[in-house]
Amino acid sequence: MKPGDIICSHVDIPTIPVDPKGDAYPIGALPVGTIISQFEIKPGKGALFCRTAESSATIFRRGKYVGSKLNEELNFTSLTDELGDEYVVFVRYVGFAMYAQKHTK
Repeated sequence: MKPGDIICSHVDIPTIPVDPKGDAYPIGALPVGTIISQFEIKPGKGALFCRTAESSATIFRRGKYVGSKLNEELNFTSLTDELGDEYVVFVRYVGFAMYAQKHTK
C-alpha cells in the first residue's frame, strides 16, 4: 500500500470466497488462510484488534462463525473465536517496511 491508494469497502458475502485485494471485506467473504488486520468484534463498532504495525490475524475456519487466530499471540481467544460472517476486516498486512526503507538510509 502506498500513499494515494484507494481503499474500497465491500458489503456483500458471495457463496464462493473472494480473492482479497487489500480492501475492507465482511470476514465471511474471505477464504480460510487469509491474513487480516484491523478487525471488529461487534458489527459497526470499528476495528478493535490488530490495529498496530506488525500485528495481524489469520482466518482458520468457516461455518456458523468464522474463526481467526492472532498471529502475535499464537493462541485462541474467546473474542476472536466467534466472528460472524458480517464482521468487517481489512485485508492488508500493516508493517514498518516502507517506513524502515525511508529512514534507515
